[in-house]
Amino acid sequence: MGVLRRILIGTGGRQETGPFERMTPRALTKGAKEAMADLRARLDAGVPDGPARAQAVTCLETADTVLREFVHRGKNVYYGGWGEYFLVIVLCRTGRTALETGVPVDGTAPYCWHDPLHGQAAGSLELEMDGEARPRPLCGDCLEEARAEKAPRERVLRLPYINGGWTTYLGSTYFDERRGLDHLLRRVEERRRAR
Repeated sequence: MGVLRRILIGTGGRQETGPFERMTPRALTKGAKEAMADLRARLDAGVPDGPARAQAVTCLETADTVLREFVHRGKNVYYGGWGEYFLVIVLCRTGRTALETGVPVDGTAPYCWHDPLHGQAAGSLELEMDGEARPRPLCGDCLEEARAEKAPRERVLRLPYINGGWTTYLGSTYFDERRGLDHLLRRVEERRRAR
């Protein structure tokens, strides 16, 4: 599995719950703190100036805005703040990828539909969710797994919901299965201005 497929924290971070995975509240809060600390340390380690570093800085600054402006002030949070914590992890992991490869991530390329932490989509496959079948962007691993199944199923990551249940990360205001990093950055800025 690729680097982006692995969660930042240990086994307590994800739990199999039937046909999908979920991230616990503890995994989200701890994961967001660790992701920010990791990206900040990598930037402080003297990464040369350039487009990859600039993108990583933007990701870190945006993640900081999400925590400071939305979560810590308790305003306009989604799923009790879990959607924001997940967004922070995705942003920091994207910045980390830019630093590791030395090349900025294509901001228009969609993330993996099953889980944005898998990285950007390598292709698409028609999958059904809520009675609607259409092409969904998937990372290389998810694409390979889905193609190997006789009846591919959706495995969209679930986040805690305010009523104690679980819901997909797609329900938050930030994510759109057809869009990538540029969309996430724009949505945060729109929300910040609307406050």
